[in-house]
Amino acid sequence: MDNNVVGNVNFKFAARFSKLIGRNLISNPIVAVSELVKNSYDADADNITVEFKNLVTGVSQLIVKDDGDGMSLDDIQNKWMIVGTDNKIHNPNTKSGRRKLGEKGIGRFSVERLSRKLKITTTEFGKDFALVFEIDWDKDEAEADEFGIVNHPVYKIPFERNIKGTEIIMEELRDEWTEDSLVDLRKELNLIRPININSVSYEKYKFPGDKVKINLYAPDFIKSVNKVDANFMSYRQAHLYGKINKDGSAIIRVSIKSNISMSGQVNEQTYTYKNEELDNSCGPVVYEAFVFLKDKRLYRSLDIDRKYMDDFLKSYSGVKIYRDGFRILPFGNVDNDWLELNAQRTKSPEHRMSTQNIIGIVYITRDENPGLQDVLSRENMYETKEFDALKTFVNLSFEKYTSLQLNARKKKEKKIREEGKKTLSNVRKSVNDFSKQVDDLKVSVKQVNVNVDTVEAVNQVQQKLTSILQAAESSLENFKKAFSYYKFQDDFKTREMQIYRNIATLGISAAMFGHEALHQTLDAKAICGDIKADYSEIINSTNQLKEYFNDLEKDIGLVNEKADFFRSYLKREKQDRVRYVNIKEIVETIINQHKKAFEAIEVLPQLNVKISDDNIYTWGYEGDFETIFTNLVTNSYKALKKEKNEKIFYINLEFENNAYIITSVNNGKVIEKENRIKIFQPLFSSYSDGTGLGLTIVQDTVLNYSGTIELCKDYPLTKFKIVIPRQLETKEDVDDVN
Repeated sequence: MDNNVVGNVNFKFAARFSKLIGRNLISNPIVAVSELVKNSYDADADNITVEFKNLVTGVSQLIVKDDGDGMSLDDIQNKWMIVGTDNKIHNPNTKSGRRKLGEKGIGRFSVERLSRKLKITTTEFGKDFALVFEIDWDKDEAEADEFGIVNHPVYKIPFERNIKGTEIIMEELRDEWTEDSLVDLRKELNLIRPININSVSYEKYKFPGDKVKINLYAPDFIKSVNKVDANFMSYRQAHLYGKINKDGSAIIRVSIKSNISMSGQVNEQTYTYKNEELDNSCGPVVYEAFVFLKDKRLYRSLDIDRKYMDDFLKSYSGVKIYRDGFRILPFGNVDNDWLELNAQRTKSPEHRMSTQNIIGIVYITRDENPGLQDVLSRENMYETKEFDALKTFVNLSFEKYTSLQLNARKKKEKKIREEGKKTLSNVRKSVNDFSKQVDDLKVSVKQVNVNVDTVEAVNQVQQKLTSILQAAESSLENFKKAFSYYKFQDDFKTREMQIYRNIATLGISAAMFGHEALHQTLDAKAICGDIKADYSEIINSTNQLKEYFNDLEKDIGLVNEKADFFRSYLKREKQDRVRYVNIKEIVETIINQHKKAFEAIEVLPQLNVKISDDNIYTWGYEGDFETIFTNLVTNSYKALKKEKNEKIFYINLEFENNAYIITSVNNGKVIEKENRIKIFQPLFSSYSDGTGLGLTIVQDTVLNYSGTIELCKDYPLTKFKIVIPRQLETKEDVDDVN
C-alpha cells in the first residue's frame, strides 16, 4: 500500500481565516473587549485599563493595558501566535493560583474583531527591554494566500526593569463607539466580576483575583466610573437561594419580606433534596437572587431614592452566570431571558417576577461543571442536558416563591370566604328568629279570649308584631350587607386589574409626550417675554410680531391638546362606569388629541371606518377602549418619530360577523424578526427608554372582552390586527349599574 503513495495532503488556512474567527465569530464588540480583559486576568494582572482615544477626531484607538506577567519571545511564538493552543488546558492555573479562563486558544482574535491594526508591547518583570510586534489584519488578508505564511517581526526596545505587563493598541476601530455603547461596555466591565453580595448572602464568596481593578476611560463620552453599589442589595423584598452540593444533595431557600408577602408576615421556607430527588447533572452549583418590586409605596420608609432604584435595576437586573469569578455572556442581559421568567409571568403576573425586578448570580466552575460549556463565540452556552438541569434548578426557587405567594393568597381568600359564611350564618339565624316570632304571633292571636280584656290582648299582639317587623328589617339588612360584600369582592378584583392597566397606559403616554410639552411651554413663555419687553406698543405693526404670535398659538395649541387628552382620560366615569360606548368616536378622539404631535413629525394619521351607525356602539368601559387605541397611536408615533423617509400611519375600523376588526399600520422603526414573538411579553421593549407595558396592557384588555390581537406577518411593516366581539347590554348589566 505504501508503494502507492503519490503525495501528502495537509490542512491549510486561507488568509481570511483571521476574519472567520474574529469578526465573523464574535459578533458583539463588547464580548471582544471582555475577552481581552480575561486574557489580562489570565496573565495575573491586578490592574487592567481599557481606554478609548480619538473617537471624535483623528485615528480611533482602543488600548487595553495590564500589569500582568507579560510575554517572552517564546510565549509570543508558541502561545500567542498559535491558534487553538492547549497551553491553558495543560496549565490551568496561573502562577498566583487563579483558574485560567480561556481554553480554546482563539480569544486573542478579539483584536481582529475590534480593529484593523494592532500593536503589542509586552515585558516581563526584571527585564530591561520590551518586545513589540504589529499586525495589519486587512493587509495580511489582502496580500497573502495562506494565513500561516505571514511573518510579523518582533522588535526589542529598552524598558524599565521594575515594570511588567502588556499593552495592546488597536487602531482604526471597526465599530462606531457611541455614548450608549460605551455605557453598555462600562456596565459589562462593572459586571464582568460578580457583585459583592457577602453582606446579605447566605454564603460568603471569595474568588482568586477579587482585588483586580478594571477601569474604563473614554473622556470624550463618559467621565464617571459608576461602580456597582453592593449596598443596594439590602433593599431587597425577597431573597432566593439554591445550592447543589458535591454529593448531589440540594437545598432551596426562599425569604419574602412582610411588605410584599401575601400572608402579611415574613415568609421564610427551606427545602432540602436528596441526591435522587432532582436532576443534578449540571454539577455543584450555587446561586442567589434578590427581588425588588418597583412600587414606591414599598420604599417610603427607606432611605433610598425611587429613581436611583429604577436606574440601578435598569443597569444591573437579570440573572447572570459566572464561571470561576468571570461572567458568561449573554446570560442576564436586558434581552436575554434564559430562564423564561417573563414568559411564565404572563400566567400570574401578580406573583411571578420579570427579569427587570431581579438581580441574580449563578456561580459555576470550569473544573466542577464540565457539562456547561461556552460556544466558540463565547456568546452563549451549548444546549446540553447539563444546561437544562441548571435552568430547571435555578427556576426551582422562583417556582417556590410563586407557590408560597399563591398559597398565602388562597389562605387569605379562604379567610374572606369564612367571614362571608359567618355573615350568611348570621342572616340565616336572623331569618329563623323572624320565622319563630311569626309563629309565636300566630299562636298568640289564636289564644286571644274574647272574655278576657280584649284591648290588653290586642296590645300584646301589637307589641309582638312590632318586634317581628324590627327583626325582619334587621334580617333583610344583614342579608343585603352579605350580598353587597360578596358582590364587591368579586367585582373589585376584576375591575382593579383593568384600572391599573388604564392608569399605566396614561403613564406611558405622559412619558412619551411630556418632553415635547415641556419644550413647547418654554417656547411660549419665551415668546411672550420678548413681546412684552420689546414690542409692547407695536404688537400688530410688524410681520415679525405676527410670526411670533403664530408660533405662540401653535405651541399653546400643542400644550392644550395634551392637557385635554390627560384631563379627558382621567374622568372617573370612563374607568368605573359600564355603558354603551361609541367605538368610532373614541378612535377619532384619540387620533385628534395627538394630531398636532403627528404634524410635528410630518405624519398625517388616517382613519378608515367601515361600520354602519347601527353597529358603532358596544357595551363596556370607555376607558378600556381608550387604553387600546391610545397604545396603538402612541406606539406608532414613537416608531415614526425618527424615520426620515415617507411615513404612513392609518387605522382601519371594520365590523364583520358581529365583531370589530381594528387594524393599525405604520412603516416606522421595524420590529426585528427575532423580537416579533416577544412583543406581548411584559416589560419587553425594543426601545432603550421603553416601559415594555403598552402591548401587554392592550393584549390583556382585549382578552377581557373575549377578543384577540396579533402582529401580522407583513414584515417590515408594523401591522396589528385586533378582533373584539360586540357586547350587548344584559339584564345583569342593568342590575349592576343600578
